[in-house]
Amino acid sequence: MGRNLFGKRVKYMGTQATSALTLYDKTLAATGLTLVRAKTSGFNAAAVTMTVNYRPTFMPSTVPITMSLVYDKANRQILGAQLYSQYDIAQSANLISVMIQNRNTIDDLAYVDMLFNPHYDYPWNYLNLLGQEAVEQADSQTQEDDHESLE
Repeated sequence: MGRNLFGKRVKYMGTQATSALTLYDKTLAATGLTLVRAKTSGFNAAAVTMTVNYRPTFMPSTVPITMSLVYDKANRQILGAQLYSQYDIAQSANLISVMIQNRNTIDDLAYVDMLFNPHYDYPWNYLNLLGQEAVEQADSQTQEDDHESLE
């Protein structure tokens, strides 16, 4: 960081390699690790993928968003995300990047407070829905593991 050259020290907070690309009328955004990269980096990782419209279907228009969320099964910490849509989802990658940086979990994402207005989203933002899907998957896997250990 250039500021550190002049004596005012700023802590380097790391990077999640957050990026976005618009190709034709679609946006692809990513931050953090993919599932393959997380596993090859030694994480006990899982991912959930879902497609939802970004806002209610009673609005004049809406388009689907396809999203994947990568998390550590051991501590439920968010490791990465990838998003794809005709809707501009680039800023959503920024939110996930901050959550990775702050070591937030899928539980945090599932219920973090976000604005609601049908013009912009559902009562649960599409990222909340992605977090809730990950929580459901993780809880289901934990129950299966507990059941197998009892047998």
